[in-house]
Amino acid sequence: MPIINGRDVIAQAQSGTGKTSMIALTVCQVVDTASREETGALQAAKNKLEKQVEELTWRLQLEKRMRGPDFCMIFVLLFIISCLTLLVDLEEAKTQENAKLQSALQDIQLQFKETKELLAKERETAKKAAEVVPIIQEVSVVDPVMLEKLTNENEKLKSEECLRKERERVSHYLHSSSETKLLEKVQHELLVTYANRLLEKEHSGCRALLRDDKVEDLSRMYRLYCKIPRGLEPVANVFKQHVTAEGTALVQQAKDAVSNYVNFVVVLLHPIL
Repeated sequence: MPIINGRDVIAQAQSGTGKTSMIALTVCQVVDTASREETGALQAAKNKLEKQVEELTWRLQLEKRMRGPDFCMIFVLLFIISCLTLLVDLEEAKTQENAKLQSALQDIQLQFKETKELLAKERETAKKAAEVVPIIQEVSVVDPVMLEKLTNENEKLKSEECLRKERERVSHYLHSSSETKLLEKVQHELLVTYANRLLEKEHSGCRALLRDDKVEDLSRMYRLYCKIPRGLEPVANVFKQHVTAEGTALVQQAKDAVSNYVNFVVVLLHPIL
């Protein structure tokens, strides 16, 4: 493609009409603008290339310097400084370790001295104690309350066990028609005879079971006494006495609370001057 020059275009356009001259002028301006842009791009590329050349030259010079004797000297100096720093750190660590060992040794010596003094005091105390005749005092290790509870529980369990064994013996040796009468007799002897003892125990009787909410023990007692005629009457009497006592105590407590409240209100309304 032939290169278009702006002057040639103007010369060719002089022989045409005015419209042709205007078109030729516009084409000339476009061509000149493109030429200037091309020149700017070339200049930018040239500057970039020069900058790269300068950077490469600086790197080559730096590499030469690093390979020279100055770089070796710097490297040796840095190595010596690192070694000296390491030696100083080792010396400080050694000093600190020696100080710790010295402190630990002093602590051990102090503990040994204290232990020795304590042993001497203990020997002296033991020697004095050996000269005195020891007085031995017997101390009871049995809790009477717990013993009574265990005794009562044992009696209940024995009653149930006796009834069970007697029922087995009757069914095994005697005729079935005599089972009911014999069991009634055994129950009467076991429960009626020992009724007061089981019900009136201070810490494990019926009152104590009601006070401590021993539901399981109360159920066992009910199962025992409900099997004999009028066997629940003493249990019901104990229940009645317990409920009456608890209700009376609650009523008295409520009266005391009301009385205290009234006194408090009177004091508030009529303060002592």
